Amino acid sequence: MKEVITIDVVREIASKKQGPIRLTSNTIITPAARDQAQALGIEIIEQDTASRDRRPYSREQIVGTVVQFLREEFGDKPLDEDTVRTVVMRVLKRLG
Repeated sequence: MKEVITIDVVREIASKKQGPIRLTSNTIITPAARDQAQALGIEIIEQDTASRDRRPYSREQIVGTVVQFLREEFGDKPLDEDTVRTVVMRVLKRLG
């Protein structure tokens, strides 16, 4: 299963003065977490993943990632279908 880096993870990294954040083919960072890392001056290193084998993701992995992203980005706000479609496409793009 993918490791998802959220705003809370970035804040924890900052509070412990850890870093940089290294992204691999098994890591997903949400846009909000990426923005937070930039604001806190935490470097994000995207390691070369092009040569690694990629396994298809299960439905549960994709749904879990989308749900986590939606909760982080929108909380309890109601969402329209276009927003959900946009989020799903962004997650799928990140999953490769």
